[in-house]
Amino acid sequence: MANFHRLVIYVDGASRNTPRGPAGAGWELYEMNNHGADGQRIANGSQYLGYNISSNQAEYKGLEAALDSIADNGISRRYL
Repeated sequence: MANFHRLVIYVDGASRNTPRGPAGAGWELYEMNNHGADGQRIANGSQYLGYNISSNQAEYKGLEAALDSIADNGISRRYL
């Protein structure tokens, strides 16, 4: 299991012509350094979501994908 002191997740999602799509989402996970700024990038990802997705849904899908990646890579949620 990976051990990190503090992590930061950046998420973004968008839908052209919301809510008809097409839509996509992306995320990045960073370890926060001792000064409260972004340190090393731990992971990132993006996904095409297709049509009939609103911008809000795309944002949440990005967050869901980031949290899934954290769980899949053995990073404990207690460090978030």
